[in-house]
Amino acid sequence: MIYPAPEFQAFETQLLARGSLNPKVRDIQRFFIGNARDVDMDRQGRLLLPEPLRAAAGLGTKATLSGIGNLFELWDAETFARRNADTAESLASDAAAGDLPDVLMDISL
Repeated sequence: MIYPAPEFQAFETQLLARGSLNPKVRDIQRFFIGNARDVDMDRQGRLLLPEPLRAAAGLGTKATLSGIGNLFELWDAETFARRNADTAESLASDAAAGDLPDVLMDISL
């Protein structure tokens, strides 16, 4: 996930406000905050990701940046295409069966 800095700072503040005495909370803090990295863009607008982040995300030579509200997801391009196709198929099947989550039922396109 890629958050604009102000969005991540708000998330970080909320997460740190949960305290750190509970080991599971501390693990979650360590995972999200400890692994967070600032990234820069080059002159061509490409994100410059450190190799450990590229490896952890399973990124190949081509990537897809998907915007979702206040965050972005960075995917390996082939993985994203497969996931999108699977999601489209699943959504069509669920919609035909009337099996979409209730929280989506009052949204129209």
